[in-house]
Amino acid sequence: MYPGERKVDARGIFTGISPSEQPIDTILMEIKFPISDTRIDKVIYNEKEIMPFFSDALYRFFVYKLPEGLKPKDTAI
Repeated sequence: MYPGERKVDARGIFTGISPSEQPIDTILMEIKFPISDTRIDKVIYNEKEIMPFFSDALYRFFVYKLPEGLKPKDTAI
């Protein structure tokens, strides 16, 4: 936390579980926080950094293609 700069750096780890019978090859992310300077700096999927192939700055919506699809009933971190 950097109170003098009114800034905080936060990290999170998300676990993705495919509940379907179809592989998942795309992740959609949307920033819902009302603070306009909230941003995603980096997305790492199974130890590989991935970049969005589509982004909308106005609606803060991002689409990522996974390097290896998530197989049915599989888990990724």
